[in-house]
Amino acid sequence: MNAQQRLALRAAQALHEAFSCRTAHGRYLALPDAALASCRRLIHLIDKSKLRGWTGAQQKLEQQLIRSIAECVDELVQVRQRLEERHGTADVASEREIFADLLALKTEFEAVQIDIRETTLAVETDRIVLQGIDLGPFRIVLDWSNLSHHRPYEVIAQAPNPAASSSDTTHPHVRDDHLCEGDGRAAIRGALRQGRVLDFFILVRQVLESYSPDNAYVKFRDWDGRDCADCGRTVNENDCVTCQRCGTEICSDCATSCTNCSEYFCSSHIASCRSCDDPYCKRCLAACQACGGKFCKECLDDEKCPTCRGRDEDVCEFEDAPDESGELDADGAAGADHAADADAPFHPLRLGQALVSA
Repeated sequence: MNAQQRLALRAAQALHEAFSCRTAHGRYLALPDAALASCRRLIHLIDKSKLRGWTGAQQKLEQQLIRSIAECVDELVQVRQRLEERHGTADVASEREIFADLLALKTEFEAVQIDIRETTLAVETDRIVLQGIDLGPFRIVLDWSNLSHHRPYEVIAQAPNPAASSSDTTHPHVRDDHLCEGDGRAAIRGALRQGRVLDFFILVRQVLESYSPDNAYVKFRDWDGRDCADCGRTVNENDCVTCQRCGTEICSDCATSCTNCSEYFCSSHIASCRSCDDPYCKRCLAACQACGGKFCKECLDDEKCPTCRGRDEDVCEFEDAPDESGELDADGAAGADHAADADAPFHPLRLGQALVSA
């Protein structure tokens, strides 16, 4: 027996013990708290998108929610299986069978790595090319000390060609080094539960070599696209512009050009003049000194908007208008009557005398 075979035998012994006592590491029974928290967060974002009318973002979030719910269900099923199999390990592969699987991995994969100290078993796939897009090879790493976890393995891109809208998505079914198993979930979990090492790695590779749009984190049609920060739709790279204020990418339908500076802005950094209603960036709007509203410079005169200027003019006209109340004042009508009396003929009369006609 050569060194590689001896290493495989030691690994087979360690793997058999881990598969037989997979509840020895970590909690034996645990509810899917992380997956449930993810579902709650997605529901909150879906409600927010629906309220703002972001249909594209809402649809994308609903697809993510479907996957998160599936993860919750899968973890709950595992808890049930652990309870059902609490006293039985007869279905776990023997050390001899695991040893044979480890030797067979050499014929299925170009590179196989066993690390007893790190309790990991890793293989590397050939280059994955799907629908003309080269995703590069992937390294599948199983941590047998973490078999009680719902994700005891990682799928790591060795020559990443991620989606343009998500640098963490290196494959339509891989995000953050975690595989969305889709229809292969039951078979993969069954292989792990029974210690069928060869079957496990082959099944994971089959998922990587396939493409299911319904289970994709990012669809291939959107692989080179961009996510609009406003509406959430994924659009072609040539149909995106950058907000000059915050630097986010927005689609041409959501981007608005400032009437004054002609630069493009997202919905958070563009507003309308309250007088002419033309779009302006916030730097090209000024506040009215009277009411504080935002207006373009063309609509402001003496730092006041048209409405406030009109109000000031009405006040001035009212103050200059003549008194039409009909009441006499000292310098007005009463003064005129005194002047009329002064021009009238004067007839001096003595006391006790009366005017007698001739």
